[in-house]
Amino acid sequence: LGAAGSAGGSATMEFIAQVVADNTSAVASFTSVPQTYRSLRIVMASGRRATYADKFGLNFNSDTTAGNYGWNVLYNTAASSTYSTSQGANDGPYGDNPTGSGSSYSIIDIVNYSDAAVCTSAQFQMGSYTSSPTGIIGYAYEVASAVTAIDVVSDTLTSNYYFIAPTVFTLFGIGTAD
Repeated sequence: LGAAGSAGGSATMEFIAQVVADNTSAVASFTSVPQTYRSLRIVMASGRRATYADKFGLNFNSDTTAGNYGWNVLYNTAASSTYSTSQGANDGPYGDNPTGSGSSYSIIDIVNYSDAAVCTSAQFQMGSYTSSPTGIIGYAYEVASAVTAIDVVSDTLTSNYYFIAPTVFTLFGIGTAD
């Protein structure tokens, strides 16, 4: 992406906030999300949990209503390729979070987040060094509202599913809102 302040209509990517996992929560929260960008990007680097788990998802505006979220996923493991579709808050195969020396990454692009008249959609790219899912996911928040808070949520909230160091979640803003 273009450098901050560059001309010619190129988008800029600017740091907004960062959450560093410390083994005290299964949720990484971004609150007071500014409404000044066209899109958002969350980068999860070195993803790990206390216990192996392969599911985490997003909740927008503290909404945990399963019927307000839908997703399609195409992923590959060492053994097979899979396509599936479903609904549910914090319930989707969004990257493997292994234990030990393993780690994973996810890049989550969120569009239409500041337009209260449309629903918000996101695309996940995920990968892991293990044999667990590596793939791409389309994700939809089926409520027309501006997104002001984002939670990255483990599918299980007990302590053995907490995000642990060195997991880092970084939120970026991209472009200028219309």
